[in-house]
Amino acid sequence: LDAAGLEWVVNLGAGDGACTPGAHFDPANCLTLQEGTHRGLFLEGDAPSFSALQSSIEALGPAGAAGHRALNVYVMPETIVETVADALPTSEPALLKVDIDNADCILVRKLLEVFSPVILHAEINPLFPPPLVFRQRFEGQEEDIG
Repeated sequence: LDAAGLEWVVNLGAGDGACTPGAHFDPANCLTLQEGTHRGLFLEGDAPSFSALQSSIEALGPAGAAGHRALNVYVMPETIVETVADALPTSEPALLKVDIDNADCILVRKLLEVFSPVILHAEINPLFPPPLVFRQRFEGQEEDIG
């Protein structure tokens, strides 16, 4: 493992940066913005949520905020690997968290072709419990690419 990579957490769907218990628990935000144990690469497409995320990062002060990278971008299967690779200095982050509410499994598959996270955290849909298999198509996508 890349020891420097273990400093990093990738958070796709970082929301407003909150670390709250319950249904919206975000372990990546907790490790980076609350506990301060890891550096964060945050991707958030929603402008108001991204603004709140930036405020959370800035509240850490210059020294705390310097270790984080935040991108206000909507990701797609065709762009996800390049977007993350351009901003992340390692291929072995400690945590990869994916929760963008749009075909998370497809994005996870694409990312795992290039990245080797120690821990993978992906949103599930409890309406489809095992052994049922359900994979959402990417919104607006004509054919299945995953």
